[in-house]
Amino acid sequence: MASFKAREGVQLSGADITELISPLGDKYAWFLEKGYVPHYWQTLFHTMRNDQSLCRFRHLVAGRRGGKTLAAAWETLYYLLHPDAFYRDAPSNPLKAQGSLLAWVLTRDYPAGQPALFTFRECLKQAGLEPGVDYKEHKTNRWFEFPNGSFLAFKTADQPDSLRGAGLNLLWLDEAAFISTSDAYDIVEPGLGDKLGSVIATTTPSGKNWYYDKFWNEESLADPDIGRVEYWSIDNPYFHKEEWERFKRSYHPLLFKQEFCAAFDSMAGKELSGDWLRYYTMAELPKRQDLNFYIGVDPAISLADDADRFAMAVIGVTKNNEQAYLVELFADRLPFSDQLEKIAEYNTMYLPQMIAVEANAYQAALAQQALRLPGFLPIAQMLARGKKSERILSMAPVFRTGRIRIRADQRDFINEWLDYDSTLKNPKDDTLDAVEIALRAAGALLPGSPELSEQVWDNVDVTRSSLQELAWKKQPKGGYEDEHLGADW
Repeated sequence: MASFKAREGVQLSGADITELISPLGDKYAWFLEKGYVPHYWQTLFHTMRNDQSLCRFRHLVAGRRGGKTLAAAWETLYYLLHPDAFYRDAPSNPLKAQGSLLAWVLTRDYPAGQPALFTFRECLKQAGLEPGVDYKEHKTNRWFEFPNGSFLAFKTADQPDSLRGAGLNLLWLDEAAFISTSDAYDIVEPGLGDKLGSVIATTTPSGKNWYYDKFWNEESLADPDIGRVEYWSIDNPYFHKEEWERFKRSYHPLLFKQEFCAAFDSMAGKELSGDWLRYYTMAELPKRQDLNFYIGVDPAISLADDADRFAMAVIGVTKNNEQAYLVELFADRLPFSDQLEKIAEYNTMYLPQMIAVEANAYQAALAQQALRLPGFLPIAQMLARGKKSERILSMAPVFRTGRIRIRADQRDFINEWLDYDSTLKNPKDDTLDAVEIALRAAGALLPGSPELSEQVWDNVDVTRSSLQELAWKKQPKGGYEDEHLGADW
């Protein structure tokens, strides 16, 4: 089984690559002659072999602008022009291993197929092939015919029943993961049978859908006829590092992970799923006068680069206590005096009902000093109950049911949500902790254990309880609970 993942490191030496290329020297020499110089990961795709031949099913999964469509276009063009090389290099039925090739490119629909079509045309041009002489193109029906009889047609998956009948030597699935169902592939696949036709698939992931289930299941991972190359956009040596950093800063973290890191599980956090987050836009946020604001503060004492950050979260809750919004986040390493100034600044901006400051051990000093700030700030010393990991995980049902919504540009929170791992000694959880404190102040702490199974969480009745009612269900034992200033005030 040929399988290469960039995140596992560059596994092959120059000598190993030369050994891979050697049985396919004619193809590689033709690439270089025509000006196509495959990078490392494209080379692995072009040379993925089992003991006898090229893998029958080859998958190139990469981030955006990783060069996957370009690699497949050159691969397809070479074998259309050199069918004898195809029968030599690829698995095929000996009784059918002669003559021209019939190949299809299958995409979700016509718009989704445009990049593959345009890239193939560019390869024809770069290879020095002249239209009307070296090939014939029917632009309306989207097919190409070559003097040796080889034929390539661009097809779409939106009408699966129209794909019956053809006996194919080669099928190229472009952006395979974005074909919504397996219906089209299920109809086309039998057409590969009599010729033992090959499949090449190029795609950026789109979650764990049929494509993932079919070619990344346990049986497929052990199949020597299936080969995979997986890499990030930045692994393409032609992808600019500055662009990578720009998209990393500005793109939604879930989309960045999918689109540039080629992750099938981009929505799957370690313990908190990205699917559980619900979003709002600024246009959907109620007017300020229609919200009550609560601020959660997670103090920090050290300015070291590896220390926790001082974090604040502003939650806006509708007057009927039925909907909450994560309005603003702040997280940075600040001196003690600057933390006090930031609390005063947010108090002026939002006029909150409560500013809940975590007050365990040394953190109590910040709450006590904040009480002395001019203006009688509504400071509440919030005492933590139980393990921090349990408190953070207990937020999940409120997010999952959409009781609290966030914005797509709150990347710091989203990254911490996806990466949260309660088994780590010091997980990155500054904004998570601040949000949990704010939710507790707003009365949104859910009852129940974070160990609840997913099925039980599905049955938690959050929609019919107000946020305040949920808070009263988990009052601390003993002491006095003030409805405005929190526990043990």
